[in-house]
Amino acid sequence: MRNTHPFRRELAGRVHVFAHNGHGPGLQARSSFNLNRSLSPIGDTDSEYAFCIRMQRITELWLYSDAAPALSERIEVISAFAREMSAFGPANFLYSDGDALFVYADVRTQANGQHGAPGLHFTSVAGNYGKGFSELTKVEFQSERTQRVTLVSTLPLRERGWLPMSRGQLLVTQGGKVVYEETVSGDMTTGQLSCFSPSGSARCFHRPRDRDSAAPTGRI
Repeated sequence: MRNTHPFRRELAGRVHVFAHNGHGPGLQARSSFNLNRSLSPIGDTDSEYAFCIRMQRITELWLYSDAAPALSERIEVISAFAREMSAFGPANFLYSDGDALFVYADVRTQANGQHGAPGLHFTSVAGNYGKGFSELTKVEFQSERTQRVTLVSTLPLRERGWLPMSRGQLLVTQGGKVVYEETVSGDMTTGQLSCFSPSGSARCFHRPRDRDSAAPTGRI
């Protein structure tokens, strides 16, 4: 459906989906954000336009690999674009490439009417989702086996167990487990990628960067 979240595109045999809570006036007018015709938006929202730009930026990684590209490479591309996008307006988003879920937090309109963090909250829980799970989420769900789930919401669904995300913070999950979480402090952001990966393709790395830098550097 036109102008309806989440937006979807196929790339390298995987469905990529994107949902954006914010706005980005002026994205279409920026020359560095010009799209090729193969990724033209179906609708006319700035959110879908931003998704198409992201897909264009990450396409090269997917076309030259039979498996999912290294998670560290995807993080670099997605994080860099998220910071560009946030210059145009609130850029809270969820993006999944079928292998990992990328969560980026920016600002939102708070109760006082002002824009500020947190733009998103998250919680990560493990269990078979009995009473403890419903206490965190207001959702009743039963499973015969223990699973880990990471949930993301604009506002916490309960008063306890939910963590606010800092402005400019990126969170990545695979198989319900948080495998990368940035920590924002002042003008510096650091991120730690765990060694866990269901596909075995992830590598550990620690990435310090200037929060305003357009081209972060890191060590693998």
